[in-house]
Amino acid sequence: MLKAVFVTLTCMALICFFVIPTLRCTGIATFSVFSISYTLLGTLGWCGQEIDPVTMINILMAIGLSVDFSAHICYHFYILGQKEIQTDSPIKNKFSDQKEMEKRIKEILLVVGRPMLEAVISTIICIFPLFFISIEIIVSFARTILFLGLIGIIHGLFIVPVLLTIQINGLKKKKAGRFSEGNLQNN
Repeated sequence: MLKAVFVTLTCMALICFFVIPTLRCTGIATFSVFSISYTLLGTLGWCGQEIDPVTMINILMAIGLSVDFSAHICYHFYILGQKEIQTDSPIKNKFSDQKEMEKRIKEILLVVGRPMLEAVISTIICIFPLFFISIEIIVSFARTILFLGLIGIIHGLFIVPVLLTIQINGLKKKKAGRFSEGNLQNN
């Protein structure tokens, strides 16, 4: 099972990199997919679900579905970053960088967050009747989709935007440190 999960994650990472050609966004999206899958597996185990072929198929399917939560956020982050590069002003300060980052994340959550939330809610409503069928395969599928939606929405609306913001702020601080007064005097 681990080999199948690893191959699936690798394929998702490669596809993400072709669509979002930056290592940081692809890395965050891949980390998010891995985290969602790992958390989903733990949650299913916590609920008493056995790791059998049905669960394995559900997990592999969930990896394919979970990429949407992070990839859409990372893609829009990348696109807005490209727009900022094209319209970049030469005079910037820390305050304007922070305001731009807040504006960028806010726009991403408005464009992608609401449809993502609506998709999860409608999916949960649609699978809810499956919990009343007494066939274990169907209940296993419904449980997987329910937890995938809940874990995925947490990643898509909270964890991925925070990771993108932290990483960008960390990179800017690192670049600023290279050009500080002390470094300029040594040159």
